[in-house]
Amino acid sequence: MSITLLQKDSFEFDPKVKNNTFNISGKIGIDCILETLKRKIENSDKIENHIWFIKGRTGSGKSSCMPTRIFEYMDKTFKDIVVDVVEPRVILAKSISSDNCNIPGAYVKMGYNTGYATGKGKTNIKNKSKLLYMTPEIFRNKLISNSTGNICIIDECHDMDLSLILSMYLIKEYLKDQTINTKDKPIFIFTSATIDLEMMVNYYFGPDGILLKDSVKYVYEDGLMISY
Repeated sequence: MSITLLQKDSFEFDPKVKNNTFNISGKIGIDCILETLKRKIENSDKIENHIWFIKGRTGSGKSSCMPTRIFEYMDKTFKDIVVDVVEPRVILAKSISSDNCNIPGAYVKMGYNTGYATGKGKTNIKNKSKLLYMTPEIFRNKLISNSTGNICIIDECHDMDLSLILSMYLIKEYLKDQTINTKDKPIFIFTSATIDLEMMVNYYFGPDGILLKDSVKYVYEDGLMISY
């Protein structure tokens, strides 16, 4: 498996812009991720790669900062954007969504553009654009009913249960479906501190995977953006 480094200089961490920076390991800025997502959605009919992997140390902001920054940026750029965030447990889906909304001056507001759906409770969201936290069971059902958001973030994807394993299979089969228009397919972002990148890349892009010709598999690891 060959690894190619992409635009290393553009991912250097700038300590002067901490509020606009997603610090995975001291080098990657969230703006790089946002701009790449924007280009993908703007040219959605040409998207070849719908799966990203982000590996960063614990405390880097993968769970707390990244989903809200992605949602805020996309909501201001596009109309009626929906971001689904999958957390492995009910308490995480509820607590992370609530904590993010309780930050003074936060763009996300519980019940307006942010909420959670866990099977043991949900938030009614007034706005058409929404950031929705959920458990793997809810996400699995959304995949089955083809009702996922434009961007789906599967957080702590190493923490697998039966619903998440099934969801991973459904994602692969869904993206392989040639009857679904490419522009209607969401972007799936897998995040973890301990993810086995080679295993995940092989699962989705190996001989039995999605088989997208010349597609780039975006991976953020150790502060660098690489492609397999």
